[in-house]
Amino acid sequence: MNSLFIRLQVAFCMIITGMVAFAMPSDSLTISGRIRGYDPASGVRLMSVNVVQPVTYKTPPRVININPDGTFSRRINVAMPQYTQLIVAPRCYIDLYMTPSTDISLEFDLQEVIDAAARGEREVKYVDFGGALGRLNEELAALPYYGIIQTHTFSEAMSPDQAADSIMRFYDRQQAAMEEYIKELPADSEAPEIMRADLLWSRYLADRVCRLQRFTPFVAGGILFRMRA
Repeated sequence: MNSLFIRLQVAFCMIITGMVAFAMPSDSLTISGRIRGYDPASGVRLMSVNVVQPVTYKTPPRVININPDGTFSRRINVAMPQYTQLIVAPRCYIDLYMTPSTDISLEFDLQEVIDAAARGEREVKYVDFGGALGRLNEELAALPYYGIIQTHTFSEAMSPDQAADSIMRFYDRQQAAMEEYIKELPADSEAPEIMRADLLWSRYLADRVCRLQRFTPFVAGGILFRMRA
C-alpha cells in the first residue's frame, strides 16, 4: 500500500511539473555569427549552448553546426532570461546572456580558441558581440574578475570558519571591483542589475557550502568557483 501511494505521489508530481513547464512562455532566440580564420580541418566542427529549463533547471545542450566558411546560425527555444555558456571547443566556452524573443551574434577568431586551449584557459575572451543582445553581452564580458579559477582546499590545518572567511574575502573583492566597473557604464545599461544578481546568487551558494562544512567531518576537500581574469 505504501509503495503504491508513493508511486501515485511521484506520478502526480511529474504531471504537475510537466503542466507547469508546458505553461511557461517559451520563445525562440537566434544565435548566429562567424568564426574568423575557420578551417574544418581544425577539428572544431560544432558548438553547443546550454539552455536552462524552467522548473527542473536542467541544462540540456543545443548543438550548433558550423558551416565550412565558418558561419553558424540556429534558433533555439528560450523560456526565460539566463546566463549560460556557448561551448566552442572541448574545455573552451564563451559566457552568454540570453533572453526570449531576441537575437545575438558573435564573431571570434579560431586561433584565439586554439591559443586559449594551449594556455590552459577555458574562456574565449576576445569576442565581438552583435544583434539585439550585443551591447549587453559586451558590457557583461568586460567585467573584471580576480583569477581564472580560485580553488580553496580544506585540510586539518584550516577550519571551516577560516575557509569560509577566505572564500568570502574573494567575493568582497569581486563586489568592490564590480561596483567600480558599474560606475563606468551608461545610465541606461541593463548590465548592473544582472551582475549584482549573479554575484549575489554565487555568494549565497558559497555561503551555504561553507555552512554545510561546519557539520561535515572531513580531512580534505575543495570548493571551486569560476573567476574570470
